[in-house]
Amino acid sequence: MNKYSLGKNLLFAGCFLLPTSGYIGPFLIFLACICGSSLQGFRSLFAKKMYPLYLLSVLILMSAFASPFGLRSCAGVFNWLPFFWLFWSLSIYLRDKNNIRCVAMSLVYGTIPVLIIGFSQLIFRFNESARIFGSFIVWHVIDNGEFAGVFYNRNICAAWLAASFPFFVAAIGSQIHSREDIPRKVVASLALFSVSLAMVLTNSRNAIGSLIFGSLGMIADIFSASHSIGGFRFSRFSIALFVIAVVSSFSFCLGFVNPALVALSQFFADEQRLEIWRFGVLIASSNFLVGSGPGGFTGYVSLLSPFDQTFYHVHSLPLDLWVSYGFVALAVFLVYVFAWLFAAVRSGMLRESIFSKAWIIAFVLLIIIHATDLPYLDARINLVGWILFGGIVSSVESSALASSEPSE
Repeated sequence: MNKYSLGKNLLFAGCFLLPTSGYIGPFLIFLACICGSSLQGFRSLFAKKMYPLYLLSVLILMSAFASPFGLRSCAGVFNWLPFFWLFWSLSIYLRDKNNIRCVAMSLVYGTIPVLIIGFSQLIFRFNESARIFGSFIVWHVIDNGEFAGVFYNRNICAAWLAASFPFFVAAIGSQIHSREDIPRKVVASLALFSVSLAMVLTNSRNAIGSLIFGSLGMIADIFSASHSIGGFRFSRFSIALFVIAVVSSFSFCLGFVNPALVALSQFFADEQRLEIWRFGVLIASSNFLVGSGPGGFTGYVSLLSPFDQTFYHVHSLPLDLWVSYGFVALAVFLVYVFAWLFAAVRSGMLRESIFSKAWIIAFVLLIIIHATDLPYLDARINLVGWILFGGIVSSVESSALASSEPSE
């Protein structure tokens, strides 16, 4: 097995184990990064796509060393700097469309144990977390009536399910026109229903919103422009309406609508979250350019005590960047990410395959979630986000390379 094959297989295995093992999965991905770095060589570090990340690294380090709370808060830089290297080193594997599909399916298969453990806890009411090899592998079991899977927080679980949901839809979509493997269709359908139900049961507004937007984004790829059923032809729009009506009916009958409505009402009446954002904007305005350093929000909360309880982050990635590293860092990051995202859409990645479209939608769902929360503080969510972003950038580069080749 050559180094490239070893690296990509390590990436697949790491993505599969990522949700259920916070150590083994990241370690395998780390080994894949080492292989990818050695394959690309030193010169590729000077690729133009890396320059904004180098600028962002400088801004992050400047804010960390200039922090009014000293170096004790500098651990927050490790939520960013190592992932820039991961983004670069894994790009060599993500240029291959088949690898994109394999990573997507690894995330799907890796989510199955999350669903099994989460539903088992809700049914059998386990109340003790499982610890394997001491505390090397920890499966958190939270007995609060909400779906949390193996994660310590329902919002982290919601972010993981949102990132994997489009790939579940893509998996069943790739089987929809096949006349063979009926058992596989049944299993895929059951898995899609399970992950959708789990997203509702997290009682997370981000999960429910991701379920709605992810379904709307993916449903057009499940059905062609017209579909024949029993000799009659239906437009995909009419089929979509029928599916929505059936799902809504089952939801009403099984009582799943009430948690969704409660979550939506909380979203529009979350005064506590608004107070956190107002305080974050106040801090950011006072340190407009360089920020307060990583952990600056927590430092000011501890110093000024503006709330009845302690909050450890500002619940918004753009605002967290502004508070921690300054407005310039925020602008560089947002422009960089959205420029590549729009370039991927323009390059036709949405039309390449159902898994390519699911890849973009999964990344967009993570962007939306991070607008109102900070699940990236969990390394597993952070890893998935940068892998998805790396796949988008690599796809654009591959398309540009293909279009520059002279046609015969």
